[in-house]
Amino acid sequence: MTSAGHSSIQECTDLKSYISDSCKYYYLPLFYESLFNSTEAAALGANNYKNRTRAEVRESLLKAQKGRYSHIKIPFDRVGDEMIDWTITQAVMRSFKVVLQVPSRFLFDNVFFSSLAEMSGELTVEWIHDSNDNRVIERLSTLSGHFQETHLSVIVHKQTNWTELLIPAILRQYKSIHLYFSYQLYAEDPFLNCKESHKVVGMLRKKFPGVSFLPPKGVDLWDRRARHDFDMEPFVLPCFEAQSRNPKIRFSVIIPTYNNQNHLRVVLKHLYGQNVGVDIFEVIIVDDGGTDQTQRLVLELLESFPETMNIKYIFFPRGRQRVMGDSQYRAGISRNLGVKNSVGDILCFLDSDIIVPSRYLEKVEEALKTWDAVQARRINLSRQASSLGFLYDAVDESKQCIPDEPYWEKFIKTDAWHELPYSWKYVCTHSFSLRKDLFWKVGGLKKNYIFYGFEDTDLGYRLVKSGYKLHLLPVRVYHMFHENTRSEFMNMKSLRHNLLSRTAQIFYLHHLDEDIFENLLGFMEPEPTLYRLFSRFCETLSFQFLWKSKPNVYKTLSEVKFESSEH
Repeated sequence: MTSAGHSSIQECTDLKSYISDSCKYYYLPLFYESLFNSTEAAALGANNYKNRTRAEVRESLLKAQKGRYSHIKIPFDRVGDEMIDWTITQAVMRSFKVVLQVPSRFLFDNVFFSSLAEMSGELTVEWIHDSNDNRVIERLSTLSGHFQETHLSVIVHKQTNWTELLIPAILRQYKSIHLYFSYQLYAEDPFLNCKESHKVVGMLRKKFPGVSFLPPKGVDLWDRRARHDFDMEPFVLPCFEAQSRNPKIRFSVIIPTYNNQNHLRVVLKHLYGQNVGVDIFEVIIVDDGGTDQTQRLVLELLESFPETMNIKYIFFPRGRQRVMGDSQYRAGISRNLGVKNSVGDILCFLDSDIIVPSRYLEKVEEALKTWDAVQARRINLSRQASSLGFLYDAVDESKQCIPDEPYWEKFIKTDAWHELPYSWKYVCTHSFSLRKDLFWKVGGLKKNYIFYGFEDTDLGYRLVKSGYKLHLLPVRVYHMFHENTRSEFMNMKSLRHNLLSRTAQIFYLHHLDEDIFENLLGFMEPEPTLYRLFSRFCETLSFQFLWKSKPNVYKTLSEVKFESSEH
């Protein structure tokens, strides 16, 4: 098989149905404590940090509109509750489809069953499957016929009992089952680590070839490491904006920045020099809660430019001060925020330390007539070259540039990115451009990458799996050197690997794709702890029987009966 025909770059129809803009669910837990059990609530994020007020629900619905969500998903854990009924009404008034999330065991309750049967058939129901009682299964079948759409999901953990869940009556009715795997926080956590999750997925797909085992439908996985004041779907208007005399904006250049004013100064000066003219593009700066003088810098530059540049400056506040490498990473969220405030049809994502040539936007627009998304060839500058006086046209690469990792060095020499196997793994938003309608069509950047890395790779994955083609521009952009204090990983390879392991595993759990797991296998190890080191030592000596039993999730899966004739 030639690389051009590699299966990883072919459109995947199974995935398109749940990564499109018509299947994007905004999760809206309403109560401080849901009536789901603790494992369900933890995996789904069903507990809100307090009971929501009506004003807070309206604000959430506005955020969902600005984020181009198609559905509002509500944990439906009680009947006759005025707040739930009111929220459903408000969502429908705003043209959202409503998804009710209901554990199947709730159908034991006659009042709950009757209440659901009386609700509008235009609603969608997600059954959290957790019971094989005959009466529940019968009622499940009855209500599935009542509603416009239903789908079945399972929350997978160490004690999942497949013999109770994957019974013939369920497998006859549902040919697709969605799986929630929560990121394992520690070894004694009730949830599986990523390697264990991958093993379970493989066992399920092998044992039940007639059933599609898919990721959660339409919703980003809940990350239990996120704090309640961490706004994952913000809508913030610019603090100020400047406009040229005759704006005809075709490009929106979106630059997230955090305490990086010196590099940003050089970046903006080079953008001002674009040969397409200042009327044609806007620059949207998303200050990610920084504490330096970025706002003053932008105002000073605006005054110094002979012609007014189209600029929007957005300050995205933080609930607490961050430390580089912590769980308050918001680069993807900040880029989404920039897109929400954009006017141009073409989105150009740019890091605040990337210097572009004067013909950059022209080359991007030209390439997007043929390709769906494009990226420039990044060259790293030395510390000495990364000065306020840096000029793109004066660079001497033999003296002022430093080698990149072999991974990227090899990639920037390719002439046919779209033909590379697993081409999505090279997508990086340091200088990535695509049309805005396409960005929203594949769901934008996922919001729950709260540690460094892979939020842009996830976007590339969805583009490629949806059948769109990537192109590496014959344009070199220069990446300015940043000091250890400006680096998410202190410029240390070991720390970078640890951070990427956290987000690589989220990436896999989002999609449950063998390609992701195998390509990022080195990042799939759980974080090292004394308990895990002891476990590995015992396994090596074959002493694990002295201290650890096989999780129920494996034992019951090996015991469950399957007869292909039932399908």
